[in-house]
Amino acid sequence: MKFIFYLLLSSCFISLGCSDDDPSTIIETITVRDTITVIQHDTTIISHLDTIIIIERDTIVEVIPEDSSVVIICVRHAETAGGGSNPNLSTAGIVRAEDLAHALSNFDLSTVYSSNFNRTRQTAQPTADSQGHTTEIYNAFNIPGFANDLRSEHRGQSVLVVGHSNTTPELINALSQTTSIPTFNENTYDNLYIVHLKIDGSSIIYHLEYGEDTP
Repeated sequence: MKFIFYLLLSSCFISLGCSDDDPSTIIETITVRDTITVIQHDTTIISHLDTIIIIERDTIVEVIPEDSSVVIICVRHAETAGGGSNPNLSTAGIVRAEDLAHALSNFDLSTVYSSNFNRTRQTAQPTADSQGHTTEIYNAFNIPGFANDLRSEHRGQSVLVVGHSNTTPELINALSQTTSIPTFNENTYDNLYIVHLKIDGSSIIYHLEYGEDTP
């Protein structure tokens, strides 16, 4: 399993020209490639300010400060089989769903969310099962409202949200109050975003790719 790391910093405190009294405004999104800061044997540590993400071999361990911040992991559903409006996962998709569960096996999730479609529920299920959760269904047609619920209901927690090529970027943008994340290519399934919403109103977005390469 491979991980590729990008870092999007969406904090007004690291952006020039920002007013200290308006920390929730995203002035600039900076993309930095190759943000691996420490490599020791099979452990990779990515750190910025008060957030540390530790990659041990091919699993993710998140160390969150003991405050009221929220961490949301956002992925699109895995590969599908057949057509129609509500297909199931393909063989490759089933493998990717298992890869996701493995990647998050050391990540202490409080909740696993999915939209109400076969492909998203099936992508979320291995992770939910491995962590002893029941997959919670959210309304994929009201992303702004769902983003507000995530902010208010999961203080000090980490959650997984499985969505679609359009709703996952929409959710990331709504959470971070930016427009930086475009709709995913329909053939791309390996994006994994970690959105850290900090108590000062700023946010940090980590972009990883997991499982087999897709275009």
